[in-house]
Amino acid sequence: MRINIFIIYKLLFIWMFSLNLYSQEIVKDLIYNPYLDFNVNKKTHESKSALSLPFIDDFSYAKSFPDTILWKNRSVFVNRNYAINPITIGVATFDGLDKYGRAYDMSYTGLESRNADTLTSQKIDLSTSDTIYFMFYYQAQGIGNDPQISDSIILDFSSGIDSNGNVIWNTVWRKEGTVLHEFKKHVLISSDSNYLTNEFQFRFRNLATVSG
Repeated sequence: MRINIFIIYKLLFIWMFSLNLYSQEIVKDLIYNPYLDFNVNKKTHESKSALSLPFIDDFSYAKSFPDTILWKNRSVFVNRNYAINPITIGVATFDGLDKYGRAYDMSYTGLESRNADTLTSQKIDLSTSDTIYFMFYYQAQGIGNDPQISDSIILDFSSGIDSNGNVIWNTVWRKEGTVLHEFKKHVLISSDSNYLTNEFQFRFRNLATVSG
């Protein structure tokens, strides 16, 4: 099973202005993405039954949200612009903006990173497998500013449902904020029977500056 996930923690834009023949470039955290706001209401197909292997996505399609045949939520930004030397032409950007392209909490002034974007797979039938092979690529920063040390990208696997009907998530990998680097490949191989069910799911999520 091969999965290419490309990650950029936070994004920037440059604001330029002029007054009395004086000019200055200012670099600020992105607090609004109008492209997402424009496209958020576009309807897409959602899978109703468990998917079968292989599960592959390289985000090379020309839309700003993840394919809902494969994915459940839409908070990440699918694009072709924010990565540096990507493996394929598409990436999924994890940042501090919600699915509408707005900051999760513009009033937050704390220094601690908080839960931001989540990318959760549809259910996948692994009941006939004895081992799963999971691969993805990731990059910090991209063309944005470097993530803070408290920022993280996290991968969780599901291992069933609790007594309240909620999915049980186990963290199987995480990476704290780092400076820019080329895309890195990470591989997970597991034969844990808790994951080899007919309703397996995985999710990527990030901790970020939620004010932008």
